[in-house]
Amino acid sequence: CSSDLFWRKHPFWIWADNSLAALLPLDLSTPVTPVEAMARVGQLLFALGMGLSLAQKPCAKDAIEGQFKSCLETSDLAECKKTLEENMLESCGERLDDAKLMMQQKEAAQKLLAECKMKGNAGACAEKFGNLTGGKQMNKDVAELHEKFESAKGSAAALGSKLMECKDDKAACMEEAKKAMMNMTGRNLDDAEFEHELMKAAASKAKDVMSACVQNATTEEAKKACLTSATAKMEAAKASGRNISDISDEDLRKFAREGAMADMAEVMKACVEAAGDNATAKKACAMRSDLKKSVAAAMGGMADKVTDSQVREFLKKEAQNDALMMLKNCNESEKDVCAQQAKELRAKASGMSVEDISDDLLEMDAKEAMHRELGDKIQACIESAGGNTTKAEACKMTMVKEGLKQAALRKTDWEPSATDVDMALKKAAEKKAGEIAKDCQGARDACMEKLKEEAAKAMGKKKEDLTDVDVELLNKKGAMDAAKAAAEACFEAKKDGADATCEDPFEKFMEGRKEEAPKDAAERDALEKKMKVEFAKDMQKDAMSSCFEKDSKAAADTCLANLNDQLAGAAGTLFDNVEAADVQKKMKRVKEEASREVVGELFHVCMKAATSEVEEETCKADMTKKAAVAGLTEDADDVAMRYRGKSVADSVSACSAAKRAECTSQVKEELKQAGMKDREFGMVKKLAAVKAAAETWASCKENATNTDETCVTLASAELASVSGAADGWDDKAEEVKKLGEALLNGITTVLRKLEKVDVDAGTSGSNCSDAELAAVKTKLEAGAQAFAAANLSDATVDLRGCSLVDSKAQYMASVLAKGLNATQMALLADKLAEVLDGTDLAARRLGRRLAVVTDAYADQAVQECAENDATCGVTT
Repeated sequence: CSSDLFWRKHPFWIWADNSLAALLPLDLSTPVTPVEAMARVGQLLFALGMGLSLAQKPCAKDAIEGQFKSCLETSDLAECKKTLEENMLESCGERLDDAKLMMQQKEAAQKLLAECKMKGNAGACAEKFGNLTGGKQMNKDVAELHEKFESAKGSAAALGSKLMECKDDKAACMEEAKKAMMNMTGRNLDDAEFEHELMKAAASKAKDVMSACVQNATTEEAKKACLTSATAKMEAAKASGRNISDISDEDLRKFAREGAMADMAEVMKACVEAAGDNATAKKACAMRSDLKKSVAAAMGGMADKVTDSQVREFLKKEAQNDALMMLKNCNESEKDVCAQQAKELRAKASGMSVEDISDDLLEMDAKEAMHRELGDKIQACIESAGGNTTKAEACKMTMVKEGLKQAALRKTDWEPSATDVDMALKKAAEKKAGEIAKDCQGARDACMEKLKEEAAKAMGKKKEDLTDVDVELLNKKGAMDAAKAAAEACFEAKKDGADATCEDPFEKFMEGRKEEAPKDAAERDALEKKMKVEFAKDMQKDAMSSCFEKDSKAAADTCLANLNDQLAGAAGTLFDNVEAADVQKKMKRVKEEASREVVGELFHVCMKAATSEVEEETCKADMTKKAAVAGLTEDADDVAMRYRGKSVADSVSACSAAKRAECTSQVKEELKQAGMKDREFGMVKKLAAVKAAAETWASCKENATNTDETCVTLASAELASVSGAADGWDDKAEEVKKLGEALLNGITTVLRKLEKVDVDAGTSGSNCSDAELAAVKTKLEAGAQAFAAANLSDATVDLRGCSLVDSKAQYMASVLAKGLNATQMALLADKLAEVLDGTDLAARRLGRRLAVVTDAYADQAVQECAENDATCGVTT
């Protein structure tokens, strides 16, 4: 039973072998080991149990397509196409139209072109490719660009086939394959680049196996099972020189999705080319029923459950990938020609007009695709480095900088900064988090652990380097990306038909978060409205992040104007049931907050990477320049404070109730690493809590049927969640409501500084005590009086009570300090924090140690106000 002979000759194995050959096309001409044989038998039995029908001869689509590709190498194109059509109709009942035929023809030609170039004979290869595709006449420069592009598209399948044919030892085969790839690209490949190509080869082979499996599955359960197929993992491993254990279920789902995107784009391009100038025919291309089938196959579902917007989303992402691939094959001197060719590819793959694709849209799309790819490239760096951290780090930096340059349309010798690199790594991790949210099907805890592992790899970090709040924020950003993509795709779909079906952005967000929406109707509605504002803001931030790289406000404004149609259309989808006047108010607020957050985030990332005072000063200078490009009139310190407040609110709300105290500590440390003083955190946190509660209040009041009581319940809960104190509503109610009304009505808000220092003394005690509050006052009076002797005529301490914050007693006070300038206020705050920090409040009382001050927060009091509210932010 352990011999190949047994498995080859045993009647059951012959039956299973033949059935599998039809079900899951495999190369059965080569010897198999007993382990592989058992895997195949097990796969067949599982398939039978899951509903793969053997009552009728299954469609051997993959085998038919393989025969077609082989035919093209030796026979006439017309003859091969005829045979392909006949076999598909007879075996699968599928009649291929011109677009599907062209897709098959193009993909086969791409692989053959890549295989030809791998042999080192590029000149003859291009001519053969043109003959196989009936390519248009192009000038030499354009033709060379397209040859590079098409061979790059076919390289994964060609490399996979080469490794599948390997009969020698693995190391020799890998070396030969690497040389072949260098022949194809015309340049040296380092270990990481080759590692990345191997993973693409694995994806190509696995996609073929899963596609054939899904084609023959008759139930949704069986189709989903195809996406975790042991056979697909085995073939992917062979095609990339990996072990089966290296290929995860999440990998397979990603391979299936990306493979479907590539196939759909080729069908779309062929259909659009065939439509010519016929606008109606072009519009119909994106509505083809086979595109929905491709999406369904990639998701392991049924075509009748696929929405029109899902098709648009798949097409858009592959169109972005095509644009990036064209730009990657360019020299700087060719950027103008490349950009035009990339626009044409983008237009054909998405059904847009070339005229509608500006340089700014193209660059933003290319960056989006680059960020999606970057995580895989950095993972390849880590794997190829073999534990050498210095080599892995150098590789990471090279990959990031090359990616940024390739996606940019700049023709100058631009060198990405440290901030550019860190922002790219952050976005790569966010994209990876979004992938895991889609592809991980287990319990939330297991998926978050998988996300942590993969996101760390995408940034070139260790898993232990990421905190709980890091992971939650990455997951939240990935879920928001899914929601944005759904809204953008819905807009594109409804442009071509008002009755187009769409996914719900909020549901996509909750699905990505791996959480259930609130059961209470009012709470769910308020959260949905609040998050839709965040989705719209994030779309604006994506555009602004790209446009604010311009050298002037005028150039940035032009860039944003070029992107406005897509931004406004997607926002219209989010707010489709909102009155036009109210949408204008929302969008005014969205744009103002987005611009501040983009500039604030760049400053935060820069400061976090700074290692000297000189670098910190450079960050501040860069922030001032960026704020001018963004058109911000606010003080730079205010922009930073707003960003920090937003970071606190997002971090705390992303964490579960059980982890909020820990997450608060983690985000505090993150902000300190980026230049925030420890004593400043108390004021940042207060601003965060009030703003978060005001946003909830505004979202609740947007629904006219909600009572004040309902909105108070929701807003007070949000205030307590972010502040950590359950009893803060009475003190902050008026402030929250006034700010909430400003947000609801689209009124610009400003930060107003009061002539006092707010002090919060967090302690180790679990109960509030009048004696301890009095001790805090004594300490503050001593500190204030010492400072006042040199700077003030008077400094009055006003006690504001005690609250339990995250179950620990926190004492609050204000020190009135009228007439001080900003520098003096900061010095006073420094002094007050100093006298409290680590203090044992009155040492002992009745034989027991009193609470020790563990957090001494002191900063000039600040309040966020409507700009037209003269009563807000006044010192009393």
